[in-house]
Amino acid sequence: MDNVFNLKANIYLKKHKLMVRKIISKMILKYGTNYVYKVMPEAHRPMISYIEKVKRKKVNKKEKD
Repeated sequence: MDNVFNLKANIYLKKHKLMVRKIISKMILKYGTNYVYKVMPEAHRPMISYIEKVKRKKVNKKEKD
């Protein structure tokens, strides 16, 4: 995974941040948050936390309605 999402090697990361977020989201659905958190480099761990936070907010909003 380090080779795929390496910040220093990929100069286009900022440009393709949405694509990276979609890939990480799909990986979380398939493998689970804990596994993806272990496998991802530290630079992408805040994005995993952000994705989980958005997911929790969506669920809470549905429960309120």
